[in-house]
This record gives sequence, C-alpha cells and structure tokens, in this order.
Amino acid sequence: MMSKMYDRFLVSMILGADMRSKLKLLFVSFYLPARRVLGFKGELSFRVTLKKFDRTFTLYVTDGSDLGVLQEVFIKEQYKIDLDITPQTIVDIGSNVGLSVVYFVLKYPEASIYAFEPDPVTYKKLLRNVSGLTNVRTFNLAIGDTDGPVNFYVHPESSMSSSFTDRTHSKKPISVYSKKLDTFLYEQKITKVDLIKFDAEGAEYRIFSCFDKIERVVAFVGELHIDIVGVTEEQFMSYFGGYTCQKIVISPARYLLKFKSRSHERTG
Repeated sequence: MMSKMYDRFLVSMILGADMRSKLKLLFVSFYLPARRVLGFKGELSFRVTLKKFDRTFTLYVTDGSDLGVLQEVFIKEQYKIDLDITPQTIVDIGSNVGLSVVYFVLKYPEASIYAFEPDPVTYKKLLRNVSGLTNVRTFNLAIGDTDGPVNFYVHPESSMSSSFTDRTHSKKPISVYSKKLDTFLYEQKITKVDLIKFDAEGAEYRIFSCFDKIERVVAFVGELHIDIVGVTEEQFMSYFGGYTCQKIVISPARYLLKFKSRSHERTG
C-alpha cells in the first residue's frame, strides 16, 4: 500500500506542469481508485496539464488504469529504445486512450504516427487525448491475423486489459474490424516503418505470425503476454530472427521486448 501511495505521489510531482497541476493529479490519483473500491458508478473525466521533455501537454484521466499507464509510459519510459535514427514513421498497435501516442509525439515531434484502438468507447478517449496533434492518424480497428470482423472482449474494469481473449467470462464479445499489418501498410503505401509499438494483450502471435513484410521495420517495442499469447516464448521469438532482442521481465506472465534490426545496425 505504501509503495502504491509513493508511486502516485511520484507521478504527480514529476509530471505535473506546475504546482496546481501536481496537486490536481495527486488528488485524482487517490480519488479514482477509492471511487472504484466504494462501488461508485458512472465515468468521470479529469483534465490534467503535464510536462515531459520540456513540453507541456494536456491529458484526460478517466480511471485508475490510466494512472498506472502514466507511470509506465512517462516515468519508467518503457517504450524508450535507443536507435541510430530519428523515427519518421511509427505504428502504435493497441493505443488504448493514447498515452503512448502522446509520448511518441513528444519524443519524436517530426514523426508520422499511426494509432490503433479497436474498442469504440476507448477509441473516443484516444481521440480526445490526441486532438490537435496533426502528425497522428487514428484508426478504430484491431491489427490481427485477418481482414474483417472479429470478436473482441471489453474488460469491465480496465480498458487496457481488453483483448481478443475472453479473460473474465463476464461479458459477451463485441464485433470489431481487424486488418493484417501487411494489408494496412499496402493500403497506406508505407514502404518502411521505423518503429512498431505493440501492446495487444495476447494478440501478439496473431499480429506477427502473418506479417510478411517484417524486413521493412527497423525496430519493435512492446509487451508479450506469455500466459495468453497461445504459443511458447521461443515460438514467438522465432519471428524476429533478424533482430537483436532486449527482454525485460515485468511479471512472470508479462515481458517487455525491444527488437532492433541487425541489418540496420550493420548499415548504420
């Protein structure tokens, strides 16, 4: 408990753009989790002003899971990857409410970013958080192993845990539209991707097992949910034979992986 309280204080003090913003974020970080514990219904939205990379930006925080993502993305910088280039094209698979998208915009302001979120409710939150960012294109669809409608399970408590996998057995699936990565890149006439970020809650195998143009990608960073991905770690890693890999264990069932192209490293 004390560790969580300290984490919330730390996030508020580091990310708040000024003292008023720090105090507001601190209040929100305690109020939202307490509200859920007490069983309060209905969605609230808090507009907070934050600062990262010496740039001020605005986000809307709507539930406790957003606070955890703020810490992972902006404090721990889990999507930070050392590259020999400045990315110009970034694909963000599983954008959720857009915190990773905003991180990439701040870190790589010249990059074109393609953001995907299949849940229509979460997608609206994504749109609000990236509104006004001219270099971001958003898509209300999933990236997977098929082109067409698929079942998608919306997590009742945490939007960041929604997935193709029925993890809670509490709700019927909704139908969302899916595209293969190859299909999307062809339609958008994208011939090279500098960075793909993925957080697909177990759909990692679906996404990359049918991706034929992997050689077009310089680097990947994302999560492997080994408990629900449906294959072994070795099977998943086999798709990235042309890449070096850094593996960070977040939990026994969740790894952060950072892949960099060997051919790009050789050519500089």
